Amino acid sequence: MSSAFTCITCRVAFADADLQRSHYKTDWHRYNLKRKVADLPHVTAEGFSQRVLALKAQVATEEGSKCTSYYCEPCGKKMSNQAAYKNHLNSAKHKAKVSKVEDNEQLMEVNSVEKPDSIKEDAEDEEVEEWDNDVLGIEECLFCSKISKSLVSNVKHMTAAHSFFIPDIEFLIDLEGLICYLGEKIGSGKMCLWCNDRSKIFHSVRATQQHMLDKGHCMVLHEGDSVYEYADFYDYTKSYPEGENAEDADEEVQIGTLDVTDEYEMTLPSGAKIGHRHLCCFPEHWPNTTSKIW
Repeated sequence: MSSAFTCITCRVAFADADLQRSHYKTDWHRYNLKRKVADLPHVTAEGFSQRVLALKAQVATEEGSKCTSYYCEPCGKKMSNQAAYKNHLNSAKHKAKVSKVEDNEQLMEVNSVEKPDSIKEDAEDEEVEEWDNDVLGIEECLFCSKISKSLVSNVKHMTAAHSFFIPDIEFLIDLEGLICYLGEKIGSGKMCLWCNDRSKIFHSVRATQQHMLDKGHCMVLHEGDSVYEYADFYDYTKSYPEGENAEDADEEVQIGTLDVTDEYEMTLPSGAKIGHRHLCCFPEHWPNTTSKIW
């Protein structure tokens, strides 16, 4: 039996006018109106309910993913959602970084091949800490994973590979102490050497080194108040005007006595004689000497 109260958009019939008016206020009716404008077929009540449930599940999933952060260890980057993390994993820069890290790990494995017991005992005190440890050794590069044989070779590597230089090296008195202190700033403090106090604290040593490489900060901030931070490793007494004999600067100066023969003439320590200015107008009163100063 047909009803006089229907909804052409949703293809339904109602028993009375009140039910029809209530239907016009529902989300299902509004949804079918938008589909009708877009020339799309209508959706039944059951189909609309299924779509609403699916949409709620999708929203819940997205909100859960927002609370989870994704971190790439080789690149030292943090992503806020899974889609950005997947795009990063497929990027050429990430693949190149992973390949470089794998090569470095293989090199470290080759260097860590077991040695005879006699060599192991000598090498225990010279063991270099791994990347995740807090302090960098004096043989470890401050900016990459290179491990040199000695402190001098390490400094040469950093100079050649990263354009690193030690400021005021002519006044440096403790190279080992300086490199060790810089390694503590990067390893324990996770701080950039150039940003210094303005640097943010990174989550790992690798992230700190990558920041310095990317930003070109492979250098020590040695200006302004930061100079006092490294004062223990330098000796600037050679740059003083008195040089190394600066401690004698406060000694008393011996001043020679002046010989006053009369009230119009004075003999200086050099032997020169000074006449009173009033006598310059009377040549007959000039002292009979070749050395006259008026």
